[in-house]
Amino acid sequence: MKTDVMIWTVVLAIGSPASAKPAIGQPADTVGLRHELAKIQSQIEEAAVTYDETSGDALRDLLGFRLQTLRTTATLVEQRLQAVGGEVPLPAAIEVVEPDELRANALRQTIDSLDVEAAGSLQPTGLAEGDEPALDDASLARLLNLRAVLTAEYVKARFGILELRTHLLRPELTDIRFRSQRDGEWIWFDLEWDTSALPKPAGAVQGVFLIVDRFGMPKLRRTHQIVERLMPNEPYIEKGLGFEYIPFREDHVWVRGSRPEDMSARFEVESIIYVDGTRVDF
Repeated sequence: MKTDVMIWTVVLAIGSPASAKPAIGQPADTVGLRHELAKIQSQIEEAAVTYDETSGDALRDLLGFRLQTLRTTATLVEQRLQAVGGEVPLPAAIEVVEPDELRANALRQTIDSLDVEAAGSLQPTGLAEGDEPALDDASLARLLNLRAVLTAEYVKARFGILELRTHLLRPELTDIRFRSQRDGEWIWFDLEWDTSALPKPAGAVQGVFLIVDRFGMPKLRRTHQIVERLMPNEPYIEKGLGFEYIPFREDHVWVRGSRPEDMSARFEVESIIYVDGTRVDF
């Protein structure tokens, strides 16, 4: 990979979208949606072949993440197209907002730079005799994973697609620490939840809590429930969450060995029950 300049370019490009505004009367770019869907489907086919032809659990895990990310992005685009055509309404998990052209352009530029970096390894036949690909298999897989993540963000920014399951509740890691105790070694962390996207008070939420790296790649996944009243625009604090450290688990080792500034948190809502009794499953 390139220098820290590249890293910070990616981080800034991924950054949180601008405050979402409903796209009332916003015409959908159906030609652009179909074009983007065709490109993503082509990438899915290539990624599936590579995954099937690869051995080694660690490398297959990396390739599998890319494949799943691309498939999820394709589903988003398909759902948006179906809604435009009047075939089916948008699912409850998706909302249409104003496209963010500036963010989409920044993401597109970063994706293009990744394509340039990967070109030598993706097309080894273009190398001079005796040359080696610039990236080994694992490094190339990580780069393509990053590209898949950025493609998802680009599609959402360009076409104004908001995934409510990752937007309703946004956690911030306010502290993370490692402690040796009588009953073993533990990783503890504190969270502050941004509830500003909640449409109304909630009484219970269930989903998947993720710790991700600077590129947005999930490094740790844990199921998580909040059974407390959550009020819109009132931050919710959780302290003393944790898990026992297992040294042969790759996800635990990554969290243990990484600096707090190199990680952040994300939450994917699976089900939410509002105080008025209504329930939404994603």
